[in-house]
Amino acid sequence: MGWLTDWRRRRVLARHRIDDALWDDATRGLEFIKGLSSPETEKLKRLVVLFLAEKQFAAAHGLEISDAMRLSIAVQACLPILELGLDWYAGWSGVVVYPGDFRVRRTEVDEHGVVHEWDDELAGEAMPGGPVVISWDAAAHDPAMNVVIHEFAHKLDMLSGAADGLPPLAFWVTAARELVEETGLLVGCDADGRPVDTRDPVVRERVERVRHALAAGGASFHALLEREGWHLDLAPFRYLSHFITPPSSPIRFTARFFLAPVPTGQEPRLLGGEASEGFWIDPAEGHRRFLAGEMQMAEPADCGLRYLSGFDGLDDVWAAHTDGRHKFHGILDRIEAAGFSIPRGKRPGQG
Repeated sequence: MGWLTDWRRRRVLARHRIDDALWDDATRGLEFIKGLSSPETEKLKRLVVLFLAEKQFAAAHGLEISDAMRLSIAVQACLPILELGLDWYAGWSGVVVYPGDFRVRRTEVDEHGVVHEWDDELAGEAMPGGPVVISWDAAAHDPAMNVVIHEFAHKLDMLSGAADGLPPLAFWVTAARELVEETGLLVGCDADGRPVDTRDPVVRERVERVRHALAAGGASFHALLEREGWHLDLAPFRYLSHFITPPSSPIRFTARFFLAPVPTGQEPRLLGGEASEGFWIDPAEGHRRFLAGEMQMAEPADCGLRYLSGFDGLDDVWAAHTDGRHKFHGILDRIEAAGFSIPRGKRPGQG
């Protein structure tokens, strides 16, 4: 968001905290909160403080919203973005709370041009670019659903366009898929929460089956994980950058790039296909080789290495990425679209 938003949020966190008794009262019925570790709970509390500072609650049909109600909704709303950050809820500010289910007038034109109108009774609704609407009765008393998390998940889904069941979180899943296919590193665990450990020859062979099946297009990533009884653990991923190839490129793509630690007990293994070779290199050395013309690189790799070379070590890298934000965009596409051309490998001052 920018330095001003960062400054404002630091002020909010320095001046406000959640009363322990109020937190206990608001989360008493939220059993899933109890599974969080102490650091995760503290992180959630900080997100909730910022959420309450930046979002406006409005009551409908005579409802009076108590502090506990407001806090309960905020806690559940922040859970899906615990590892993403509040910026994922940018672009809107309202939360409307009804005492019970509410009606929305719907209109639809069928394939014959006939207009159909009806009243739809809802427990919640997320409006594109607008507020999230919640039925408090459903939020507080319906054991069959979690309307708050459901509607805020729609908000995440809408970040990539219409709510189609493919939220931006799919970018994280895609990164995990590419990681295992190209390097053999699987960021996952079994049903009991034990991390995948390829030091076990049997587990290593199972991972190899998954990556070869992915490379051959034999099954979906989801189906392969389900077959093995594994679940992805995307929490270690940190969003790094977003690149779109310039219009002149013969092959165009839009791609997100992430940072992630090598999973404990695993070693990368190259699978022939998209990658011709694999090796470890210091980011500064890689960038130097590119500028010297010793190693060819696409813009995302060059920019990524140049960015990482500015840190003293891995601890500094992870500390800089706890906010869940991407750090840079590819800009050559926009520069070229404006009619300018920058030779690859050239930087200001290099002549």
